[in-house]
Amino acid sequence: MVKMSKTLIIGYGNTLRRDDGIGQILAQDIAELYWPNCQTLSVHQLTPELAAAITAVERVIFIDAYIADAASNPPLRIEKVAATEPTAGFGHRSDPGELLALTQILYNKTVLAWQVLIPAIDITLGETLSPPTEQARTTALAAIWRLVQVS
Repeated sequence: MVKMSKTLIIGYGNTLRRDDGIGQILAQDIAELYWPNCQTLSVHQLTPELAAAITAVERVIFIDAYIADAASNPPLRIEKVAATEPTAGFGHRSDPGELLALTQILYNKTVLAWQVLIPAIDITLGETLSPPTEQARTTALAAIWRLVQVS
């Protein structure tokens, strides 16, 4: 019998826009660490097709960037996510709450969910992280590990 993963980690963002790619980068970091009972997905954006993957787990952690100003010493943000009404434009781009709602509507499945938002200082064209976002990478990894450990 194959044991299903308990946690799905979905990192998303545009890796060609420097700090905007931190979600995908962290998902790849976690995949390389082989955390027990975790499955990771690294995607460009959240799409309705991800609802099927969410049905196979007890919790999902979404990782993304948010635009921040380096001068304000922006914090890492961790927020619980609840299902929200899908918008009329729901389709090939959605947010975590809409994706959870779709999972409930299509599969009658509710999971625990959080989003981890990492400050993005530079979203210009490029493939490297800015120093503040690179520094936040380690902090975010530890915070995500703590969420994975929640029973």
